[in-house]
Amino acid sequence: MEALLHLFVVAVPEIKALVPKATQEIHFVDLRKELEKVIYFTNVVSCWPPEDRQPTVKEMQACWPRLAEELYTLDPVLIIALGKVAMRGLLKYTGSMEGARGGLFTLSLQGEVFDVPYPVLAAYHPSFVSRIGDFSAKTGVCATWYRDLAKALGIVDNINHRVFGDPILNRLGGK
Repeated sequence: MEALLHLFVVAVPEIKALVPKATQEIHFVDLRKELEKVIYFTNVVSCWPPEDRQPTVKEMQACWPRLAEELYTLDPVLIIALGKVAMRGLLKYTGSMEGARGGLFTLSLQGEVFDVPYPVLAAYHPSFVSRIGDFSAKTGVCATWYRDLAKALGIVDNINHRVFGDPILNRLGGK
């Protein structure tokens, strides 16, 4: 499995171009290469468990100090938890992804003076989306995943607008 947790660390106009339209074919390898330019990828565990099994709670707890420090150092605008393992590792979420996806949660990390809250958007893991493979359907897992990515872009754009006063869509000529 690939990265379980993706972080938006910057908002750039080119992000909108990375989200394919419903009629376009998805090239995950190319999309990942482009996303790696503006997104920081990490995992809830430092080393993936043998035999590609999901990490245990103990393994996630053992890696938590490293992950917490990494997040605090990066100070991301938005954390996107991709899949149930990321949700469980970050927020100790035990429900279903169907119940969590698209939802905004808050992760509080201990700061030097006070706790620092970070927004966490839950979304399906890309490997789940690719296994389902309903890429041409107007509804379904893939369409839902794209809506969640669009929501993430909207959140980042809103934060960008508040900080810099210039929404990304205006710079792109959008509405």
